[in-house]
Amino acid sequence: VKILAGNLADDPKHAQYAARFLDEARAVNLIDHPGVPKIFDFGDLPDRTVYILMEYLDGESLWERFSRLRGQGQRFPVEQALRVARQVASVIAHAHDKGILHRDLKPDNIMLLEDQRSIKMIDFGTARDLGRTAKEHMAGKTRVYTEGYAPPEQIVGKPEARSDLFALAATLWYAGAATRIALPPIVDKNADPGGLSFVFSSPPGIALGKGGQAGGPAQALAFVAGRHLSYMRGGLYLRHLVPT
Repeated sequence: VKILAGNLADDPKHAQYAARFLDEARAVNLIDHPGVPKIFDFGDLPDRTVYILMEYLDGESLWERFSRLRGQGQRFPVEQALRVARQVASVIAHAHDKGILHRDLKPDNIMLLEDQRSIKMIDFGTARDLGRTAKEHMAGKTRVYTEGYAPPEQIVGKPEARSDLFALAATLWYAGAATRIALPPIVDKNADPGGLSFVFSSPPGIALGKGGQAGGPAQALAFVAGRHLSYMRGGLYLRHLVPT
């Protein structure tokens, strides 16, 4: 059971907070995919308690798994990372087909279930309706992102469907490199994302061999993910990674 913080019950903006909170349940119900939790009920009670009753998930987040492995001097298995990526990509594609953009995809919001094979994407509380008009987007615009997983267009408050794909690639990067990506600073947060440009170099811990190729399975995973992270003028992701 997920409950809106009780201290917001008497807040003048309670109705606004409650609506945003329940938007998560509506988004998940709309997506209706095996890779998201089932929502059994949601609403508000006479005492102003706002709740979502959802499927219990037995497992751990990818972030918890990454952290545990890092403490043991290990990396997330490449085969498992690719299996997770395929499932997350399926959820993203289905959500986008339904007009839903997650906006905060990261290892914390991907649950690896007890069977060690299945995943559930969680926390659609910041999800956004891609089908709204431009005017509605501007009226409800908030800059929601997690540093290290968000692309430039999201940082400047103009997320698009491809922003979720960038976040998935950044998650794979972390799985292989055990470090977050680092974007060059964006000084003008009101900039047109199409005018931003950067190209990633090899991240710390990635040893590139002859010909600029990654030196092992985990490094190769990060190298491939990096090919989908670089950004160029015109708002396109470059399909290459420049070795240092």
